[in-house]
Amino acid sequence: LVHAGSGGLGSFAVQWASKVLGMEVSATASARNLEMLRGLGAAEAVDYGLPDGEGWDAGEPAYDVVFDPMSYMYEGRTLGGRPGVLADDGHYINIASSGWAVGEEGMEDANGLSSYLNLLYYSARRLVGLGGIRYSFVAVNPSGEQLSQVLAELEKGTVKAVIDSEFELKDARAAYEFLETGRARGKVVIRIPHGDEAAAGRANPGPPDSDGARETLFNVGLHCEGCANGVKGVLSKLGKGVLDVITDVKAKTVVVRSKGLEVGDILKALEGWGKRSGRHVSLPDRI
Repeated sequence: LVHAGSGGLGSFAVQWASKVLGMEVSATASARNLEMLRGLGAAEAVDYGLPDGEGWDAGEPAYDVVFDPMSYMYEGRTLGGRPGVLADDGHYINIASSGWAVGEEGMEDANGLSSYLNLLYYSARRLVGLGGIRYSFVAVNPSGEQLSQVLAELEKGTVKAVIDSEFELKDARAAYEFLETGRARGKVVIRIPHGDEAAAGRANPGPPDSDGARETLFNVGLHCEGCANGVKGVLSKLGKGVLDVITDVKAKTVVVRSKGLEVGDILKALEGWGKRSGRHVSLPDRI
């Protein structure tokens, strides 16, 4: 069973499990996406909006594996709900590094301590020989070897990338906000200019818009989200003149949207952070 089968992670998992691993796959999604799941290879597509006990958690048949990228919605019903959802020796896979929805208070929804307690409980049972459910708490990590396997299947056409929509880099905020609605089918892609396309980009800093705000790109030696948060903290001290800060750890860049601030002041603040943290900071010619 693949939960959230029409999402970016689920749409790939359905294809990989059914077409590469040869498994019989069931998947959950909203009613509007059930036909999409069948097209991806799901033998059974289930509306997650059905009442408890009438849909995927009806208890028959019991699933051998449950792949869950949205544990805050499904873990309790899978492990602590109606009996028979997961086979007695089944495998529950909690994808810990997948995107969690943001709740009304601005915090990410997650199972928190419950997931760790479940991991300890089921692992201890198996450790002492009582058997039962296997619980895996999986953190997503990049792997060149695994990506090469995926690429091979993509080239053969066994699996395909499911893309809902594409956004320009300047619209990254809108892309993220759309992703957080939970309505995307497959992946949301941000196009990053490169080569001749990048060379044709506008000057850095960009010209002010109708509100007098402008965007400036900085090369910053980011290597983790902690660094990104540190940069945002430093720039917040410049006051209301900083309207937005977009960090990209992979590209090691920061885009600052500002109004009424000199670029030199922003650069000075970033260079001060860079000196304290041992990171290089520079202002490229173009954005």
